[in-house]
Amino acid sequence: MNRDETLKWFEEIARKPIQMVQSSMGQKWYDQNEAVAWLTEAHSALESVFPPGHPVNRSWQSIVGSAAKHPSNLSTLDLVDGARGVFRSAHDQLKNGRLGSIADGIFAESVSELLDQAQALNDKNYVVAAAVIAGGALESHLLHLCRKSQLTWSGDGSIEKYNGAMGQARNAGTEIYSVTYGKMVTAWGGIRNEAAHAPASFARSPQEVGSMILGIREFVARHE
Repeated sequence: MNRDETLKWFEEIARKPIQMVQSSMGQKWYDQNEAVAWLTEAHSALESVFPPGHPVNRSWQSIVGSAAKHPSNLSTLDLVDGARGVFRSAHDQLKNGRLGSIADGIFAESVSELLDQAQALNDKNYVVAAAVIAGGALESHLLHLCRKSQLTWSGDGSIEKYNGAMGQARNAGTEIYSVTYGKMVTAWGGIRNEAAHAPASFARSPQEVGSMILGIREFVARHE
C-alpha cells in the first residue's frame, strides 16, 4: 500500500460515523457494534503503519487495551472519543509527511530483530547460522540505503553490488558512508559468504562472528 492509498484509508476511517445511543434517563454511549467495528479497523490501520513502540500505538494501547477485556466498555464516550483523538493525531502525522520516517522506523526494527536472532544463535555457538543471518540483515540495510538514495546496480542485488553502488556514489561526490566503512562491509560480506557457501569448512570463532554482529549493529545505527 503506497502513501496515497494509506492516506485515503485513514481518511475513510476518520470520517466514519458511529451512532450514539441515549437512555430514557439521558445517559449516552455509542452503539456497541459500530464502536467495536470502528475500533477494530482503526487499530488495524495503526498497526499496519506505525511500529509497535511508536507513541501512537502506546497511546492507543493505554486507552483501549485494558477495556478490550470487557467489550461493554468499548462503547463509552470517554473511550471512543479518546481513541478517535489518537487516530486523528496519527492521521495528521501521515498528512504532514511523516510516513517516510515511520516506514524507516519499522525497517530499522526488523533489521535489529535479525541481528538479535544472530546474536542469540552465536551465543549458542551456532556460528554458521549467526553469520548468515547477520549478513542478511546487512544486505537488507544496504538495499534500504540504496533505495533511499535512489542508487542503481547491475544484475541481482547483493552485499557486494550494493556496496559497489555506494562506492560509485561516493566517487561522484555523494558520500553515504566512508571508504573505511565500505571496507568493513566488504569484510562482513566475505564472512557471510564463507558461512553460506562453505558451511562445512567455516572456521570463524564465536568471537569473530560476535564482532561482526556488533559492527553491523553500529553501522546500521550510524547510517539510517
